[in-house]
Amino acid sequence: EGYAMTNKGIYWKAIFNKPQHYYFDELVDVRRVEDWININGSYFHTNEKMNYKILRLLKKLRSVYVN
Repeated sequence: EGYAMTNKGIYWKAIFNKPQHYYFDELVDVRRVEDWININGSYFHTNEKMNYKILRLLKKLRSVYVN
């Protein structure tokens, strides 16, 4: 359980879920749902404070990588 970000994408494993990853140029839908983040339909959660920061970062990266 955890996550990692590289210069190409984000990788994570949530409890009771399969490992997930998306490259930054694949980010289509990034939004907050209740207290977690929905990344292209996949569940992502760390904690409330980090979720907010990661959501902002992913939205900025999406604007850079996805045209």
